[in-house]
Amino acid sequence: MRVSHRWVSPALMLLVVGCASPGGVSTSSSSRTLTQAELETTREANLHDAIQRLRPQWLRERMSGLSGARRFAQVYLNGSPRGGIEFLRQISLQDVADVRFLSASDAANRYGTTAGTGGVIEVRTR
Repeated sequence: MRVSHRWVSPALMLLVVGCASPGGVSTSSSSRTLTQAELETTREANLHDAIQRLRPQWLRERMSGLSGARRFAQVYLNGSPRGGIEFLRQISLQDVADVRFLSASDAANRYGTTAGTGGVIEVRTR
């Protein structure tokens, strides 16, 4: 059976485009944000555990810059830097309004070049 190139090419293009997102992680706004309602569905005790369940890619190590150094995201609470991802264990879900993940370039644009080179997990409290 011969397959028409008209059908193979579009299918191949969909496959290539679907795999082309950075790190295989969706960059849609919903994958970069966690709402209070989403967090409450997890029944976890702290924000770290909720993120681990709902957006585990936020907690993974990333390659940074030309040096290829590996970095984790930094945590910002209400616009102020608080440290590494372990700080998330200190935050009760009851206190969280929403959480956003910023890529390294978005973090640099918002907080300056010293912001997390592995990205920023931005937490806003109620």
